[in-house]
Amino acid sequence: MKLNDSEENPILTQEENQILESYNQLLELHQEVALEKAKSKLKRDEPVHVSELDISEAQDALLKARALFQVRSNVTESVIITNPVLKAVHADVGTSIYQQDLIRLLEKRDELSFSLSQLSRKFSNLQDELLKLEVENIRLTSENSKLTTSMLDFLEASSSKDKNNDSSQSLQELDEISSAVKFARRRWKIVKGIVSGLIVGSGIDWSRDPKLLDIVLEKDN
Repeated sequence: MKLNDSEENPILTQEENQILESYNQLLELHQEVALEKAKSKLKRDEPVHVSELDISEAQDALLKARALFQVRSNVTESVIITNPVLKAVHADVGTSIYQQDLIRLLEKRDELSFSLSQLSRKFSNLQDELLKLEVENIRLTSENSKLTTSMLDFLEASSSKDKNNDSSQSLQELDEISSAVKFARRRWKIVKGIVSGLIVGSGIDWSRDPKLLDIVLEKDN
């Protein structure tokens, strides 16, 4: 928007501009007063030696002061914007065109808030699925390790025994273990495929997250 257009159609009235300017001046004055008080107190009570405890206490006091200042600023800003917002939402004959223009901004804010809540819910669900996948991965890894150990034990036992003694039973047990290993791997691939699909379809930028990227692009062995 050009400068002459903004001068012909100002967004705020002269009175509103004066109020905002006075508010900014008040904030600056509060900060200057607080700074001068801190300087005078520091010169008067400056200790010769400063311990770690003194530094920690000073940091805590600073955090409390910042929190109090932020709360006061938020309350003041809420008071300033509440009346125009209410008039914009409940538009009547006495509502100015500037307050009516707030409706579009409020609607856009609500849309963004709704989109953010949806993305947050999807991300939370995705984290739950990832947790389940990690638990399932640990369980399957442990199961595969046990099955592999059992298979090696049977192979060692079968090689040390006479070929004519219990060969058919050993082969049957080996076949059962091999089938169990194949089933566990197949189940793992299915679970991984489902979670990968959830990640891709969630709308989250998984390509920027190394953990999610590894899950989606990991090749099945």
